[in-house]
Amino acid sequence: MLKCYICFRYEKTKNNLKHFSYCLFLFSIFATYKNDDLFMINRTLLRTKAVQLLYAFQTSKDTKSIAVVESEIVSSLQKTYELYYQLLKLSVELTRCAEERIEMGRNKFRPTPEERNPNMRFVNNLFIRQLDEKLLEIEKEKKYVSIWRDCPDVLKRIFEELILPLPAYTEYMEKKENEFNEDKNIWKKIYSEIPDFDPFYELIEEKNIYWADDVDMVSSFVIKTIKRTKEENNLFLVDLEDEEDFLFIKKLLIEAIENYDENKSYIEKVIKNWDSERIAFMDMIIMILAISEILNFPTIPVNVTLNEFIDIAKLYSTEKSGAFINGVLDKVVNLLKTERNFIKVEYVR
Repeated sequence: MLKCYICFRYEKTKNNLKHFSYCLFLFSIFATYKNDDLFMINRTLLRTKAVQLLYAFQTSKDTKSIAVVESEIVSSLQKTYELYYQLLKLSVELTRCAEERIEMGRNKFRPTPEERNPNMRFVNNLFIRQLDEKLLEIEKEKKYVSIWRDCPDVLKRIFEELILPLPAYTEYMEKKENEFNEDKNIWKKIYSEIPDFDPFYELIEEKNIYWADDVDMVSSFVIKTIKRTKEENNLFLVDLEDEEDFLFIKKLLIEAIENYDENKSYIEKVIKNWDSERIAFMDMIIMILAISEILNFPTIPVNVTLNEFIDIAKLYSTEKSGAFINGVLDKVVNLLKTERNFIKVEYVR
């Protein structure tokens, strides 16, 4: 059930129809926002990229301009989207690897009964068929080339050393017929294991040094892509080249850079008896961006912003950062309500 509370300050406008209409406008935008999984996933990734870029800027701001930052936004998103494509393509290539393995068995001089009549469930995966068709469209449009075709040894190791020993794979192969949800689920389980497989990680790092930092995050987006894909030819793909998303990360990042000291001052006001210099630098970066989003994106609910950046803190900062950032930002939000006159979607569930 959708719940939404609008928090704002005004004078002598309690019965002002314009304010009421604006509340409905915010609510309608949020209703779309809440139910658009693609939008939610994109924004999570964009916030993470903003954290990475702000961190890089603050550690080398004497040599960077805003124009350079904007260029880095475009470059970063392009690299991340290609990694997203390559990770999705990996499942197609692994399926092809399994198919070639079956054909080699069949073509032996004396194949075993199992090799003559192999279990085709893995290579007939319904989700992979749908994915392969979509990725071919992307390849034509983006001119991407699969990195996996040149690495048959890595594909072979992933299949034989990681996939075949999985209990989930054994259970999956025991089923008699392909079923779309089960065909999706086996790949969700495989992708949850792949990032920790050394040959895979080493290849990713070799192909693009920037991908090594993003591989865990992008793998999680691949899993979400699989989870949200429907059987009715409805493949759920993240689009990192959407103009609206580019404007979102650009505004979020530029506002955070230009108002860094002001946003930091809000944090310093609420951490009484605590030296701000003792705060982990990454924690400060994350909180600065969260405050920037709270102040500059009135249609994004406060708790969505807080939850997103707390999750990023758990991934990129210290073990206790999530709880610490949650406490600080909660106090900052209360401070902003008293010091700033702003219209804000505050809460949603």
